[in-house]
Amino acid sequence: MALQKPIVNAIAAFDASSAHTISFVVNGGDQVTANRAIIKLGSTNEVLYDDTQTTFALQHTIPANTLTNGNYYTIQIQTFNYLDDSSILSAPITFYCYSTPTFEFNNLPTNNVLKNASYNFELSYNQTEGEALSSYIINVYNSSQLLIWTSDTVYVGANGVPPTTFKAMVSGFEDSSFYYIRAVAQTTQFTELDTGYILLTTAFDAKSIYTQLLVTNNSCDGYVTITSNVMSLDGTTNPTPPVYINNEELDLTDPDSYVTWDNSFGIYGVYTARVWLRNPTIDSIIMTIYNASNPNENITLYVRETTISNVEYIYVEAYYVDSNGLLGYIYSNNIAKPASTDQIFIWLQKRDGMYDLILAEVEE
Repeated sequence: MALQKPIVNAIAAFDASSAHTISFVVNGGDQVTANRAIIKLGSTNEVLYDDTQTTFALQHTIPANTLTNGNYYTIQIQTFNYLDDSSILSAPITFYCYSTPTFEFNNLPTNNVLKNASYNFELSYNQTEGEALSSYIINVYNSSQLLIWTSDTVYVGANGVPPTTFKAMVSGFEDSSFYYIRAVAQTTQFTELDTGYILLTTAFDAKSIYTQLLVTNNSCDGYVTITSNVMSLDGTTNPTPPVYINNEELDLTDPDSYVTWDNSFGIYGVYTARVWLRNPTIDSIIMTIYNASNPNENITLYVRETTISNVEYIYVEAYYVDSNGLLGYIYSNNIAKPASTDQIFIWLQKRDGMYDLILAEVEE
């Protein structure tokens, strides 16, 4: 049997200041007992490294500081058997050397303790030679490190040029609980990055959970601090631009019109949703909320109509699919059918696996 031509596996960019092992494959032929690597500088074709290593393993380790960060190179591999017969050189493979990037969450709260149910995480990336980031994923896990939220893969395009930052609003944290957050990413030259699992704990300030504005009197310094729990979230509308009524209300009476929020809203273990509307179309979908990490888990709200003793009433029906695929219905109370100009209010809450659904007319 003869030695077959080796095939070098793709090489992600690596830091030349540390030793790095590349791998290759050989399809059949004699047992490989040694291999030779020839590395050339890509810009000049100058041979910078030519060395043979004795090993049965189909890999070759490039010693630390053999190459220089900020350059690209080509590598070819040649194999040998126990008789010192040699194969032909592999096809050249191009790779880059870059300094190890920094990739981390840069705004974690003090002692990693979250003070409320939502947090806007910021992820930063930097690389000395300017290698761009290609994509990233942010995942949140429960205390058992089971995935409960994900950003999915975000391809950053031109925004990946370092230094750069990315943000992700995560909601649905529960008080007195443990979570983990982790981000992974890939650079344009295929280097894999990982923040590792970072432990988070929650300890909510009860007075701030149920207030839209929290006022703190800094009497010694003569000023007042006002903290807002209201966040502005951008949605996507159809049609675009949206149709407004008196510059105050979004007109969704057309059956093809809708608003979608791809981030920030979602189904979690504990959540509360509040909706204000008027003149709903009977039996139409008012709202659907999905679990970001499992779209099959969702809840959809409809406005229904009924007649009792010749009086017309409306109520809300919610159809849900839980994380185990179980189906169910929830019904609100009835209210007398309001005029088309009257606002109504829907309140939906899930806590400890139980739902509350309330419908009310908004008083002027």
